Amino acid sequence: MKLKHLIAALALVAAGSAHAAIDNGNSTNGTGSLFLVVTDTTAGYSFVGDLGIGMDSFLAGANASQSWNLAGFSAWSAFNTAIGGDLTNAKYAVYSLDNVGATSTADNKRLLTTVAAGDDVSGYTTTNSKLVTAVGTANGTTWLVNGVQVDSNNLMNDHDSVADGSSYTNKTAAYAQSKIGDKLANNMPFVTTVAAADTADFWLLGNSSSATLAQTNLYQQAGTFGLTGDILTYSVAAPVPEADTYAFMALGMGLVGFLARRRKA
Repeated sequence: MKLKHLIAALALVAAGSAHAAIDNGNSTNGTGSLFLVVTDTTAGYSFVGDLGIGMDSFLAGANASQSWNLAGFSAWSAFNTAIGGDLTNAKYAVYSLDNVGATSTADNKRLLTTVAAGDDVSGYTTTNSKLVTAVGTANGTTWLVNGVQVDSNNLMNDHDSVADGSSYTNKTAAYAQSKIGDKLANNMPFVTTVAAADTADFWLLGNSSSATLAQTNLYQQAGTFGLTGDILTYSVAAPVPEADTYAFMALGMGLVGFLARRRKA
């Protein structure tokens, strides 16, 4: 992790994660909020919730599992009611943005994004220019900068009144599907949204240089996201001991048994 990102992460931890509007990563390195987007295209509603942790702070602990109870968001219950309490037609995504600094420095422009589990992002051509455009487009959307209160037809939001707030809206307002779609306004070559019933891998993309057509840097995170009812999880599987580890354990147990038998004799 670069020094500036580590410093930003430590500053975020020291200051705490509470803020009003979602941090869209456009002002301070590495503090862009992780935020959840859930969309039901059949019912025509979308939900956005600030997960209360910044990019660098998350990355510093990305090898540990964590979860969020969405019932704690004031807009979640209303959104859930609006879609009939059924996530069958819903899809979700988790993002975080970093839009600070010049592209001449690697990893100044960064995106954390969900991808369907098993969809290898390294198999796609994702250029620096597309990444920069995707981050710029996403962090300029009204529901990130100020929640959806700037849209006259918003239904519920508290981004400007509580820490780590949330919003839900319909197709006539800051509807996520029309704002960024499934590929961050078609700037990503892969789909970033996942059916609510499915798990999602999590990838970090960073600009590799200022060369617009060069491939971005790619870093797959250890965990996978899942959405079940009101619970969003980021799960990291426990490491499986390697074969030689088992061999040493068996050898150690055998030695203990041998010594015990000798002691009895």
